[in-house]
Amino acid sequence: MRFTFEVVRGEDGGPCPLSKALARQEEVFAQISSANPLQGDCHIIFAEHTPVYTWNAAKRDLNRILRVHGSDFLPAPMVDVGRAGSVSFHGPGQVTCYIITRLDSLKLDVPTFARLLDVIVIDTLGCFDIKSFPKPPNLPTAASGVWIDHKGSLRKISSRGIRLSRGVSRFGFALNISTDLSYFDYIYPCGLDIQMISMKKLGIVAGASTMADVIAVMQTVIQNTLTTHRT
Repeated sequence: MRFTFEVVRGEDGGPCPLSKALARQEEVFAQISSANPLQGDCHIIFAEHTPVYTWNAAKRDLNRILRVHGSDFLPAPMVDVGRAGSVSFHGPGQVTCYIITRLDSLKLDVPTFARLLDVIVIDTLGCFDIKSFPKPPNLPTAASGVWIDHKGSLRKISSRGIRLSRGVSRFGFALNISTDLSYFDYIYPCGLDIQMISMKKLGIVAGASTMADVIAVMQTVIQNTLTTHRT
């Protein structure tokens, strides 16, 4: 398995528009989906986005995922991306990780791959002394992702959503580092009445280098996790 990592940035080197990351994802998807399946490429794109809400219009009723009366009342644009999962927010202080690879090259089925995405986030947070866990069994399937027990209350710190076409994955997960959590007040994250949290809220000093530090750790964790768990 050959791993390739890249960071997509905006014109000024900061957060990038969602469209830029999605365009790059589609370029990589086209390359991997048309390449020799035995080549075994796993391409990971990291991005910190300008504020945007994403959802799948084909699977969700807008009235059930917004806390406001229509997308015109949101503080950021809303974009249909066609991935699994419900509405989510992406913005500065959050790292979004897109993993483009053939699942058969990893010898993984979709449920196992999805579970490993949670493992990647959990192990990354562990490197910053943050204890987290996957969706508790008492929560609905829509609550997939990674959770924190914050002073006795459940808070979600990472959401995931994937799309599989021609055996190749797209999208992945998003981890809140120093995200402005007020953006989540306008939606029902995952379509549920839940609260989100960030690494900063948990006491991690979120400076200019924190995003780079998290991405550096995550690169190692991704490679180790997807290599170790191949069957």
